[in-house]
Amino acid sequence: MSYLKNKTIPINYGLLGMYSVVLVYSASFQTALVRYEVNANYFAIRQSIFFTVGLLLMLFISRFNRQIFLREKSIRSIYLVTFFMLLSVLILGETTNSAQRWLNLFGFVFQPTELIKIFVILFTASYFTYFRKQIDRSDRPLYLYIFLLLMIVGLIILQPDLGTAAIVFVIAISQLMASGLSFKRIFKVALFLIGVFIVAILFVYFIHPDFFSSTKMARFSYLDPFNKENLDDSYQLRNGYYAIGNGGFFGNGLGASIQKLGYLPEAHTDFIMTIISEELGVFGLLLYLTFIFIFIKKLFPWCS
Repeated sequence: MSYLKNKTIPINYGLLGMYSVVLVYSASFQTALVRYEVNANYFAIRQSIFFTVGLLLMLFISRFNRQIFLREKSIRSIYLVTFFMLLSVLILGETTNSAQRWLNLFGFVFQPTELIKIFVILFTASYFTYFRKQIDRSDRPLYLYIFLLLMIVGLIILQPDLGTAAIVFVIAISQLMASGLSFKRIFKVALFLIGVFIVAILFVYFIHPDFFSSTKMARFSYLDPFNKENLDDSYQLRNGYYAIGNGGFFGNGLGASIQKLGYLPEAHTDFIMTIISEELGVFGLLLYLTFIFIFIKKLFPWCS
């Protein structure tokens, strides 16, 4: 609860939340009305709900004694919840666009991998803190962690969700590198993972060659989005660039985006940053990033 004694945190969270609701409304009302045929406020209301739930969770979790996560039982529980949540997606999950990534709980549809990112961070931090002495003496607990991590990444790939699998893997490996391991041991782990990766690629290629379909390979079109051969595959990315360029430093005004009017298909999701840039310019985007930076900085006393 000591974190919340700093008034900057709740004030900044409130400003960030209200700013995000306005931005989500501006980026999504066209999509809500035309594509989904719902109220123009639909996505903004959802964002408000998420903001409120996040605030309540922050207040609740801030009262936790951090030592509760440094118990072997807690570490095991975090991993098991993560594992079985991903397993339940493969068994009971809803399929959309050839991907089985969502769970429906009493009418509430959510993507468990968004929670998994947090669980993996918590599991990794707790694991390396609790087993610090054992890891210093032996490679066995270190490679056990790698095995457990690869199990999680493998379940995410099976959905299939290569993007999230890569994000989770990079997050965990970044924590591993920051854990205080010697360069020699990190190098050994890197060689081991490279070997596992090569074997996995060869296995998948011979057993399930369709996995490397043109659709998946087309995702690398971001490397050269204006190439004539990539025009269809890089459509979303190119229009995102157009939105950023159109906004310039000062933007065209809140609600005045052109790209969100059907040119940028997913304007209200992953590419909302481009709409912020088009409407509010560089300064509007920097303001949003400043709120996030202050929030993170104040949550970690060692950054101050």
